[in-house]
Amino acid sequence: HATDPQGALFRLDRLAQRNGVPSQLPEIARTIDLVVITAGDNLGRRVTDLVRVRGLSGDQPCLETL
Repeated sequence: HATDPQGALFRLDRLAQRNGVPSQLPEIARTIDLVVITAGDNLGRRVTDLVRVRGLSGDQPCLETL
C-alpha cells in the first residue's frame, strides 16, 4: 500500500526488512520494471501514476513518468 511510486518501492523494501532480510532496494530496482498506482472512489478505480523504474541513483529509485 503506497500513495506514490517511490513509496511503493520503499514499502517493498521495508517488507523484506521486517522478515530479517537486509535492504533489498537495489534488487527491487533491478527487477521491477513498472509501477502502477491506482485510486478508487464511487465511480470506480483509475490509474493515477504509471512509471518506469530505471534503477537507482545513490539510494533513491530513478523513475520515469509514462
